[in-house]
Amino acid sequence: MQDIQVKNDNSSYLITTDIGDLKSFIKTKSKILIICDSNTEYHAKYIKNSLGCDVYFEELLPGEETKSFDTIVYLLEKYSTLLNRSSGVVLIGGGMIGDLGALFSSLMFRGIDFYMVPTTLLSMVDSSIGGKTAVNLKSGKNLAGVFNNPCGVFIDFNFLRTLPWLEVISGYGELLKSALIDSKDFYQEALNFSLKKWYDSQGIDENLSKLIYKAMLLKKRVVEEDQFEGGLRKVLNLGHTMSHAIESYYKYRIPHGVCVLYGLFLEGALGYYLGYVESDFPQEILIKFKELELNEYDGKWSDLEAWLKVDKKNFDESIQFVFMREPGVLFDKKKISTSINLETIFKNEEIFS
Repeated sequence: MQDIQVKNDNSSYLITTDIGDLKSFIKTKSKILIICDSNTEYHAKYIKNSLGCDVYFEELLPGEETKSFDTIVYLLEKYSTLLNRSSGVVLIGGGMIGDLGALFSSLMFRGIDFYMVPTTLLSMVDSSIGGKTAVNLKSGKNLAGVFNNPCGVFIDFNFLRTLPWLEVISGYGELLKSALIDSKDFYQEALNFSLKKWYDSQGIDENLSKLIYKAMLLKKRVVEEDQFEGGLRKVLNLGHTMSHAIESYYKYRIPHGVCVLYGLFLEGALGYYLGYVESDFPQEILIKFKELELNEYDGKWSDLEAWLKVDKKNFDESIQFVFMREPGVLFDKKKISTSINLETIFKNEEIFS
């Protein structure tokens, strides 16, 4: 895979599959802190040993519950006397470690350099690119954070072979989202990719690598044009309004990308009901969801509506959605009244058949 350079007005950073380059990036740092969780401890210790220098090592508990201000304060207090402004932080893990660790790095001494080593499919195709940092609040997911770009993203596809099946599906949800935004051809490639066949083979699939690369290029194009989500970048929220509501309803027991995958269907079906969608892609995504033997939402629609009403993207008594007219073609109408009645919309059983 060719290296990718992401350029914004005030910074630029490299995305590379040569993870050995990390050592040269951090060689000028006075001190290094590695942050991982217990799921990525093995990878983190391997990378730690390869760096050939003394590092601080912080292993956190996995899961969205860790992505909180309590954890941020714990890290700030612990490392305020161990690090300095010329230190560097290496974040080894998935979206949770990336979001949390990047926010910590942004706050420590008002900002120290950090480097991303994404170990999940989701973090490779999405969360490690674009500079979003966040923690969760009681009232919802990712409600507090800043924009701050990493100094480099270092990818090793071999990490994907260690993922549990549900985490693979989670990454696929974000991959399919990117494909749906990008083009009809990319969408069909991603939709038709046999995820289970690849997973059972435990190999490095060239087709999957190409899909990941295409998703990275889409994210690069979007965040270069709109770093702070003032316009175009909002398209990357496709499927996320529904998915964040579902995540919150289930108290984060379902991986983010699995909720995104179902959110792509629900928002597509909603768009179809409203006359915005002129394609069968919502049904195609539902078929894929069922093929992966995933459980559909089984709560009350009114409960989901309550979470939709506190989504951070809401504006002027309206819930913000992204609708695709068809794969690769954006529909520009995104606001839905907070008085939305999902039960009326989704009571039609044909939508779920």
